[in-house]
Amino acid sequence: MQTIDIEKINRENFRCLVDSLSRPSKITSLQKVYDSYLFAMASVLLYPEVSYCNATSQDFSNIDIATNTKQALPKEADYIFFDDLASVALEQIKKGTYIDPDFSATLIYSYDNPMDEVLLELTGAGIKEKAQALYPVTKEFAYSLSRQNNNFPLGNEIFFINTNSGELKALSRTTQIKVL
Repeated sequence: MQTIDIEKINRENFRCLVDSLSRPSKITSLQKVYDSYLFAMASVLLYPEVSYCNATSQDFSNIDIATNTKQALPKEADYIFFDDLASVALEQIKKGTYIDPDFSATLIYSYDNPMDEVLLELTGAGIKEKAQALYPVTKEFAYSLSRQNNNFPLGNEIFFINTNSGELKALSRTTQIKVL
């Protein structure tokens, strides 16, 4: 029987999260935890001092046991996992304060086959001049995210995880997006 080193996988997955967040438009790939890429994200991000909201169809009971993290309403959660773009009202989630901008919610959008993809032009930290990339969102969601993040340093980071392949992309709250 092969043993799995969860701590090693978490360290490698954490590096993927950091790479994708610091280089918008870059695609990285996660390793599964509990036979799930979404659980791999949760295993890296969640610990007892933070809260999360699970608005996906996944059962997080294994994650609850493994991380001892508390659940919260979307407006209070530090991490929001969702699989339906319409299920999260960006205007109602934490986006930090000027004194503590890092007290914003981080979004984790999981999808298997994107119904919509929008070409975005990206500028900001981690991007040399401009970058263009497809993201699995609707134009309405992209516009809403752009409005949510237009008052730096306030805003939200968002990860996009393909639950079939483990491919991961991210947008930092410092990334300026333009729908093309």
